Amino acid sequence: FNGDGMSIYQGPYNEVFFLFSKVLSDPDNTNLLANYISTGYNRPDFNLDGNSIYQGPNNDRSMLLLNTILAHSTNTGYWPIL
Repeated sequence: FNGDGMSIYQGPYNEVFFLFSKVLSDPDNTNLLANYISTGYNRPDFNLDGNSIYQGPNNDRSMLLLNTILAHSTNTGYWPIL
């Protein structure tokens, strides 16, 4: 998301905060809602569907957690069934 070549879910310079910041700072999100859908192909748009979603159905935060952290081939301690 932030373009540094790493996928960090928690900790300094994490992608989750980058996504959250994008959604909150969208000019059309005048009520500063965390479940606002920021439209357009932006860096935080993990699945490239044209929507950056922090909270709610099909959110990019959950897809980041599952696809780059939990289901990563080197993460053998969490997903033994994969």
